[in-house]
Amino acid sequence: MIALSIYSPIDSPLAREVRERLSAAPREPVTLRVHSPGGELFAALAIHAALRAHAGRVTALVEGVAASAASIIVMAADEIEIAENGYLMIHDPSMTAAGGGDDLRHAAELVERTREQLVGIYASRATVDRERIAEMMQGETWLDARQAVDAGLADRITEGRRVAASWRASDHFEHPPKTLENQPMAATAQEIKAACPKASAEFVLSQVMAEATVDEARASWLDEREKALEARERRAPGVDGLADTGRVTNSAGDGEPDEFAELVNAEIEKGLDRISAVARVGRRRPDLHAAFVSSSNSSSARVQGLIAERFAQ
Repeated sequence: MIALSIYSPIDSPLAREVRERLSAAPREPVTLRVHSPGGELFAALAIHAALRAHAGRVTALVEGVAASAASIIVMAADEIEIAENGYLMIHDPSMTAAGGGDDLRHAAELVERTREQLVGIYASRATVDRERIAEMMQGETWLDARQAVDAGLADRITEGRRVAASWRASDHFEHPPKTLENQPMAATAQEIKAACPKASAEFVLSQVMAEATVDEARASWLDEREKALEARERRAPGVDGLADTGRVTNSAGDGEPDEFAELVNAEIEKGLDRISAVARVGRRRPDLHAAFVSSSNSSSARVQGLIAERFAQ
């Protein structure tokens, strides 16, 4: 089995990679997962040709969006599945040209020939005629899963998938469905490093591979930090008085520690253990935590430091 994923804009290096992967196992079945805004048309046509020439069966899975050139690649599959919340987008090709009149005329002729080629690719699968395909391309048509199947551009609908995009539809197209603008954006490694200071390289890589958003990556990082700090706190000298399951009391009789203790006890009653309750209240009321720690653990500066680490999260 050859597993291919196209989750980025399409370019020539991607076309070379796909061709090399297919050449290495010429008779293996292929599963192609797609969530792409498209990209270089001729790179997409090269991938389409390579998939069509491949001896093994090709199954394409539109997991989010197969737009523009990406939809051309999908058309090469023997079977096309589309997630129930997925989209196919087809439109006319375009290009940037410069030069004299002959250069511009040649460019226009190339665009028109390419357009006819694309109409033929879509029409070879579609249940609608070439004229309807041409109309749909001219208008930048976005097909949801049901419309794609009804038009014959997909074979069946699969369960919806939650996909984090690494691109925003409105940056590429004029009329994307509004639902696409609400899709979460997968974070880059740089964004994860900025949101999760001192996170390990392994953690950053795991979040990139999971296509986590910035918020999801930070939540995972905070959860890991919380667990690590909790383990350290329970091993720290002087922490025993905080780690038992009873209520927090203030032996010094100071008003501020009393208020802190009341807030901590309220969290304990909700089901938190004592250390987590102290940490949670401390993050909310850092003005009270020093007095509490000083009065209840005056001999353990280490405990105060560990709790302060949590407040910084």
